[in-house]
Order: sequence, then C-alpha cells, then structure tokens
Amino acid sequence: MNITAARVELQRLKQAKKRYESAVVADCTTLTNEMNRKHQLEHQKTAARTQLDQHCQTVLHAHQDAINRYLTQFNTSFRVTNTRHHYVGGTPSSHFQIQINNEAIDLGDDRTPATTPCFKTALSAATVAH
Repeated sequence: MNITAARVELQRLKQAKKRYESAVVADCTTLTNEMNRKHQLEHQKTAARTQLDQHCQTVLHAHQDAINRYLTQFNTSFRVTNTRHHYVGGTPSSHFQIQINNEAIDLGDDRTPATTPCFKTALSAATVAH
C-alpha cells in the first residue's frame, strides 16, 4: 500500500470513529429530530392551507351570491363574478371581476391603461348606457 492511499484510509477511519463520539451522536440525533419536526410542521401547514382554501371559497361564493341578489334588487346591469382568493406576496386577499353584458372585466389598478376596460372605466355613464 502506498503512503497516499494509507493516509486517505486513515482519514476515513478517523471520520468513521468520530461519527460515534457522544457529542456527534447527540448532534445527529438533534438534527434528525428537527428534520422530522420540520416535516410534521410542513404537513400541518399544508392541511391548514387546504382548510383555509376551502373556507375562502365557500365564504367568497356566498358573498358573491348575496351581493348579486342586492344588485338584482337595485336593477343594475352588472354582476360580481369569478370571486377567488390568492396569496400575492404571501398575504391572503380576494379578487373578483364584474360582468357586464356577459363579459367579465378585471378590477384593474393604477397601471391599467385607460383604453383597457376595467372596474374604473366600465361602469361610467357611457358604458352603462349601451
């Protein structure tokens, strides 16, 4: 056996021996326990997220239906549609569209071009008169 191979083997044996020292065993046990705990928490998070998604869907659709009943009573020409929830930036929020003449229109925001139909422009007097 040459000296380089012997040194490599000696280093491997030292590392194998170190693995069974009490401090290393304790660290490995702690790591394994923490990895198991992380897995449990991820499972709980997934289950909670599923419950939250189901709850949001139920609540949002119930509110959509209630709002649309009021809109019907006021004889409006639009409806709320496509209510859903999302987690943009990790924060739960809801989104919906308005439906005019069977066409769903997004809410839009400050960046929405003036030529793009959105909530801000779709309910103007000119649009509603059509």
